Amino acid sequence: GWGQEGFNYVFNKYYDPRMYAQEQWFDRAHNVVFDWLIAGGILGFLAYLLVIFALLYSIYRTDKFTLIQKWIFVGLMVAYGFTNLTVFDNITSYILIFSILAWVNLEKEVIKVPKFLKISLMIIILLVLSYMGFVTKQAYDFNKIFLRTLSEFDMAKYQFKKTGNAQLSNKILEDAYHKFDKLSQKRTLGSQEMAEHMAYKVRSIIPLKWVNDTTKTKLTNLAKQNLKKQEKFAPKDPRFPVFLSSLYSSLGEYKNAKAELEKARKLSPNKQHIILLQAVNALNNKEEDKAIDFFKEAYELEKTNKQAGIIYAKALLDIGKKDEATKVLEELQKELNKK
Repeated sequence: GWGQEGFNYVFNKYYDPRMYAQEQWFDRAHNVVFDWLIAGGILGFLAYLLVIFALLYSIYRTDKFTLIQKWIFVGLMVAYGFTNLTVFDNITSYILIFSILAWVNLEKEVIKVPKFLKISLMIIILLVLSYMGFVTKQAYDFNKIFLRTLSEFDMAKYQFKKTGNAQLSNKILEDAYHKFDKLSQKRTLGSQEMAEHMAYKVRSIIPLKWVNDTTKTKLTNLAKQNLKKQEKFAPKDPRFPVFLSSLYSSLGEYKNAKAELEKARKLSPNKQHIILLQAVNALNNKEEDKAIDFFKEAYELEKTNKQAGIIYAKALLDIGKKDEATKVLEELQKELNKK
């Protein structure tokens, strides 16, 4: 298996071009069978199944429940299993399933636990809960500041639009920079989201003439730094090279954007979204022939992809290849009529 939270890597590496109209960055299979096969391999999936079968067997063997109660438990497990064929486990479903496991096991047999083991268990539970509370509080504080800081980008734009005071708006952005700089020095739940959303917000201020160059440079450098950290932390995830390439493109650094897209393409060879970005990057780098090749490749991976077909045809028209563009559009129409 690929380990917990590993579906994203599998999804991108073996991306099916027929999914072009779906979410680009799936992190779950939305099917418990495939989620466990990817997370733990065959052995991990069998271990998961054995827990469920052990529960059903225990319900069958115990005489502590009536026949109706047994069938209620079986019905609950059938509903749980059926639901997980289209979604994935979460905190709520785990609480329910483990509560049932504990209840059935308690009714099955009563084990006398020595006093020292009870005390040890209580200490362990308290330590675990304390650690979970600490981690949760840390993540909560981090994300609270992060969300407020994100809103300061919109506040700066609003203030300039309302008052025309560039100095005040730049001060708001300068404050946002200092807060983001402090957050960037931490590694906690939310660091990935911060890197992504900060890059998006920074891209939105790059074209604004009222933002002074110093503030703009500080924010763009910090956004780059955070995305590079995420690249290093998850080197097999193509989403960070893609986001970094978009930031480079917004700054006009097309050569750097090209290098990042090449990284992303190696990690996800068949994703049209990345290939189309490579095509646009090739145009920005004055490489028209390469751009046409990328447009063609994106379209031919899945010929029902209307967006890719139209963009490819337009690119052909722009270089005077009207007959080829017409042929592509006719072929696209035939493919769409088959659906």
